[in-house]
Amino acid sequence: MTAPSLQARVRDAFDQYHDDILSGTYAFGGRRLWRQHPYLANMLDAAGGAYDDNALLTINSLGLRARENPNPEALRIALLGGSVAFGSYAPSNGTTISALLEKRLRQSLGAQRPVEVYNLGVGGHVMAQHAIMLHHIALEHYQPHAVICLAGYNDAHSLYKGHAPGEPLQNEFGAMLRAMQTGSHQAFIKLVLIQALQARYRSFDAVIKRLQAVNRAWREAGQESPAPSAPIDPDHLADAERQRAQRGGAHMGRLSHRLRAMLAGLGIPYVAALQPMLGRGEKPPAPMEALILREYRASRAGFFPFMNGVFDAAWTELNAPTPAGVAQEKYAAVDCSVDFSAVARQLFVDPAHMGDAGNALVAQTLESALTPLL
Repeated sequence: MTAPSLQARVRDAFDQYHDDILSGTYAFGGRRLWRQHPYLANMLDAAGGAYDDNALLTINSLGLRARENPNPEALRIALLGGSVAFGSYAPSNGTTISALLEKRLRQSLGAQRPVEVYNLGVGGHVMAQHAIMLHHIALEHYQPHAVICLAGYNDAHSLYKGHAPGEPLQNEFGAMLRAMQTGSHQAFIKLVLIQALQARYRSFDAVIKRLQAVNRAWREAGQESPAPSAPIDPDHLADAERQRAQRGGAHMGRLSHRLRAMLAGLGIPYVAALQPMLGRGEKPPAPMEALILREYRASRAGFFPFMNGVFDAAWTELNAPTPAGVAQEKYAAVDCSVDFSAVARQLFVDPAHMGDAGNALVAQTLESALTPLL
């Protein structure tokens, strides 16, 4: 049986599907140079002009898919997160989670006050980077009245790949910093080569994808095969891995509490949101989602049990009671997978990312958690 094309795999997850989503949004990071930020690792270069809800994709001078400057008269909400918050498969700026949340808040608040929700999502970022983003960009530039952090998958995936708790998923971070601090002929040659290819090829993303596929095959060929002493159960975790998942999830929750404590001191409401994940919760998988689950279980031993172990431990930590003697702050924790449990249609295009239909559900969940705090 022929494997379905990428378009066929993702189409049913959208209400507003068009083919430019795959070449113009999700592949954007492959077609553009990422800026090397001293604190935040990779950030996108500015592109696409002024922010417009109807545009496929715009990036401001801060490297964000958001308005350049805040409206001082508006109720301002900052949404921190990774590629799901960024909107890797969103058909337009206006169908990202932040834009859909903004529309919902405007409708619920009526003409009381203008509302702006700023998309501070960056692909690959983990909780430690969300904290830096909050300090260096959200609070300084956008001065939000409330903050939402939509996280979970990148921290869990980083742990699954063997990184230490809190280590960026963008594991080239250290090498980039060293290149920035000392300079290197190799980095300069790579930069010139990529820019030359961009000028030469209109479909540069195809070149990048081919190079990535070759590099991935080379890496996999060099990996040692697991000892064949016992068959691998894709839904079983050894005790050591289960404990590591629990420690990593608790660490993620504690990092979120640091944001919570700081924002409480500033009198800013905070919503800690666990992003939805395919294979978590009670959502009945649509046919394409079932295919994705089978593929991941066949190729990544223990992936979903490990990821769920991290999510569960983080959720327990996020719901820890306020310590004695600490003033009760405006805070809410929400697990966005809960609202997916009764949805039979396809929402996911891979274990983490969703089409615009999933984004709309997350925006609804976040509005319900945030509104009582405003």
